[in-house]
Amino acid sequence: MIQKKRKQRNEVIDKLKALITSLFGAGEQGAIYIPKPVVNGVQSLFQDSAGTVAVTADGDPVGLMIDQSGNGNHATQAVSGSRPVYRTDGELHWLEFDGVDDNLAHTYSSGTSNLTLAASGVTRDSGRQQLVGAGAGGTKLTSLIWVSTGGTPSYWGTYSTNVSSSGDSALNTTIVMINVGNYESEIQKLYTNGQLDSSITGIYGGDSNDRRFIGSEMVDKAFMEGRIYGIVALGREAAPSELSNLNKYLADLAGVTL
Repeated sequence: MIQKKRKQRNEVIDKLKALITSLFGAGEQGAIYIPKPVVNGVQSLFQDSAGTVAVTADGDPVGLMIDQSGNGNHATQAVSGSRPVYRTDGELHWLEFDGVDDNLAHTYSSGTSNLTLAASGVTRDSGRQQLVGAGAGGTKLTSLIWVSTGGTPSYWGTYSTNVSSSGDSALNTTIVMINVGNYESEIQKLYTNGQLDSSITGIYGGDSNDRRFIGSEMVDKAFMEGRIYGIVALGREAAPSELSNLNKYLADLAGVTL
């Protein structure tokens, strides 16, 4: 039994290392956030933003989440009352957001128009659901926002235009979302659980606020109530094989069968 668990743990580590090499091996900018206390054998969640108190147990607050891409784009929250909570059922691991003000700020500024943004998560209410993003401004990394309108999920690329999708995922359902394409030319594709959800155009609308966050966004009051199992941001368009690997890895983190 011990050998079986060790083998499973090693397989998880090897898959993440292979994903990091594939996406960031040529020095690409971006970030990978895996909400587990220990990732690749290193402590990766901390209760405080300074990284002095390790997250070790279900229910611990998270003030620092280490970027696994090697780019140092760590996510932090200095205000104790606005920190998400680490949760686990013994198999899966996630961050729990309260739908009020929980969020982590990150430092990733893409500097490129060709981007891939992926996340796996679940929402619990009928309000505006923020998964991960950054303001358009000069960074060109726009937001991937999950919105519920009359119970039907739809998606935004920035704050300026609401783009409805076919959205076959109901609230309370865990999904993997990948948004890939060129944000400046306004040509993108949204994949939901490995399937093309919609081709999106006309959603690159810059604003004056440089938003870089995971969770609730307090400027325009876009709230996140629910879970996040993993996030990947990449400063280029991922290749089809990479999209497939991204889908599979994020689905495994969330316990989703594609």
